[in-house]
Amino acid sequence: MSMTNSPEKIVNEGEPQGNPELLPGTFNDDAVTRGLLAEAIKKSGESRDKIAERMSWLLATKVTPDMLNNFTAEGKVAHRFPFAWSRAFCQSTGDWRLLQYIAEQAGFLLLNKEDAEVVTLGEQVIERERASTEVTRIARNIIERRASR
Repeated sequence: MSMTNSPEKIVNEGEPQGNPELLPGTFNDDAVTRGLLAEAIKKSGESRDKIAERMSWLLATKVTPDMLNNFTAEGKVAHRFPFAWSRAFCQSTGDWRLLQYIAEQAGFLLLNKEDAEVVTLGEQVIERERASTEVTRIARNIIERRASR
C-alpha cells in the first residue's frame, strides 16, 4: 500500500481524505501505553517483582522489575513496551485494558469468549425472528392464493 505524504496529514490510498484520525502522531500511543501499564501494575496489588516473574515464566524470556519501571516511566522514551509481551503482561496483572485500548483505537470491540457467546445468541435470535416472519409471509401468500381459487 503506497502512502501519500503531505504537511498536514498522511493518507492511505482508499482512505477518506477528511478523516481526522489520519494526522501525524495521532497513532503514537506511547504515553497512553505507559499510563495503562502503570495503572495495571498498581491496580493488580502485586509487586513489580512478582509481575516480572510471572511474565518471565509466561514468555520464557527474562523480564525484570527494572524493565517494567522503564516501560512505565514517561522520561524513558527509548524504552518501549514490546507489543509481543502484551498478553503476558495482561495475564500477569489481571488487567486487559491495554489490549482493549488497542482494539478500540483500531475501531474494534474486544470481547471475552462468554460475551462473544451472548452476541452469537443474539444473532441467532434475530435470525430466528427473520425466519419466523418469512414463514408467516409465505403461509399467508399460500392461504390467499388457495382462497382465491
